[in-house]
Amino acid sequence: MTPDAFKTATTDPTWLLAAVIDNKSLLIEAYATIANLNVTSLSLYSGPFDQQSGSWWAKTGKLFYSDRFAADLGWFGTGDADLKKMARRDAFKQHYAPYLKQAQTLLLPHHGSEHNFHPELLTAIEPGLILASAAPHGKWRHPGTAVVQAVASTGQPLWVVTEAEASRIVEFAELILP
Repeated sequence: MTPDAFKTATTDPTWLLAAVIDNKSLLIEAYATIANLNVTSLSLYSGPFDQQSGSWWAKTGKLFYSDRFAADLGWFGTGDADLKKMARRDAFKQHYAPYLKQAQTLLLPHHGSEHNFHPELLTAIEPGLILASAAPHGKWRHPGTAVVQAVASTGQPLWVVTEAEASRIVEFAELILP
């Protein structure tokens, strides 16, 4: 199956479900045609479907964000998405438009890489907690300096989560239902 044929087929939910459950070889074949697997990265919004209010707090290492009332209890994980490219960033914003302002937490794309990030992401989402998951030592040097500066320019800290227990982030959210 060509990449274009695969793209067309994935618009049919019935075909997609069958491909994922029953046709592992189709997925392997499709992935084999892609040079950069980061392009296929999964982004995820987790949170209320509708705008809802509630309490949110997070423990970040030795600091604790005190309980605060928020109308944005959601969470965005961007995987390795290349959101530096305008076309991909615009597609991301269009797809997630109803949820952009509902996210309190943003996990930056590709460990905070300068090659996958654009500052517009911060203004589109306006998160209260900005995270990068990155190994403490490595040749990649994530998060990138320009990313750290872009986050600092919002007045928010950038929390880098590593394998070290002290870098662990724990979040809690509690919805207030009518």
